Amino acid sequence: MQRYVKELEYCTYCPKMCRHSCPVSGATGRETLTPQSKMELLNMLRRTGIPWEQDYVLPIYGCTTCGVCKQYCVHGTDVATVLQVGRAEAEQRRLAHPALSRLQETFRARGERLLCKLHREYSPRLFAQEAQVGYFPGCDAIDTSIEDVRDALSVFDSLNLNFVRLMETPHACAGYPLWAAGCLDAARFVATDMVKCLRRFSTVVVGCPACTWLLREKLPAEGFQHNTEVLHISEFLYVHAERLDIRNTRPAAFYHDPCYLGRYLGVYEPPRRLVTRCVETLKEFFYTGEDAECCGGGGLVPHTYPEAATGQAERRLAEVEMFETDLVITACPTCKRTLSATSQVRSGRIEVLDLINLLARSIQDPDRPALT
Repeated sequence: MQRYVKELEYCTYCPKMCRHSCPVSGATGRETLTPQSKMELLNMLRRTGIPWEQDYVLPIYGCTTCGVCKQYCVHGTDVATVLQVGRAEAEQRRLAHPALSRLQETFRARGERLLCKLHREYSPRLFAQEAQVGYFPGCDAIDTSIEDVRDALSVFDSLNLNFVRLMETPHACAGYPLWAAGCLDAARFVATDMVKCLRRFSTVVVGCPACTWLLREKLPAEGFQHNTEVLHISEFLYVHAERLDIRNTRPAAFYHDPCYLGRYLGVYEPPRRLVTRCVETLKEFFYTGEDAECCGGGGLVPHTYPEAATGQAERRLAEVEMFETDLVITACPTCKRTLSATSQVRSGRIEVLDLINLLARSIQDPDRPALT
């Protein structure tokens, strides 16, 4: 953690200028979960002002890694990155959050299950060891929204992009949960496998923003070079927006910016351009773009502080209800899962769709057979 002494010291003596921005402390009302308090706690652990014990370590797992606090920091401190370094230190000391004690085991078992599921759903002709463009859906799409994969293939087919094929990979997930938890050895093992797969494609289209960032930015920064163009699916389809044969539109929808697609990758216009092809009125949240609030689903917070994930999703949906709109579009399977689950608990009135779901429904042709 010596690399981040300046950031830790700045936050320790800061008057909490970003206090209002944290989705975790905002949802729980806990002062110890504000960005400043988490950084001060980690700094005290670094300086051995307090002992490395699990009770002291737990708050550093109360971060969705959304990066909103960085927007309000005059020093541009990347709190999420520093806290992940703290998690790696806790992992080495066997002090990880109890909810993550079996993460590596469950990651491996879940990945095997999801790859089997994907191959059951789709014929071998839709997969490729090598192709001009590879499609990597991401684990949440396969697990909780397999229709996202089907809809993506349908949209590719409607645009005659028949050179796009599902990637044959040894992992259903690119490893984001492992990096987020500080399980660095396991994360690097997965990264090595993923880079080998990426090198077989000139371009890889990814359905998950966190995986897009991980493959495009994080892995090269960690020394895993692949020289493959990595695009989020909204970026890939953006150039084909005018070619979409829109047959059905919806009256209005809110667009929710995924944290990793927006603040991490700076992708704001492509998904909005695609949404506006399919809805008559695009509505924006009070906080949108680079200031957009997190849905609560990142950073493993649904496991470590589930009440925070639910609370932030409720806050997001409450704004939609104020304007009597029944549709939210996002461009992230994790955001879709988090917001949908909360909507069902609240009333079920608000429908949450991934961008690819909206596109597929808008171009739906009853005479075109579904790809399987």
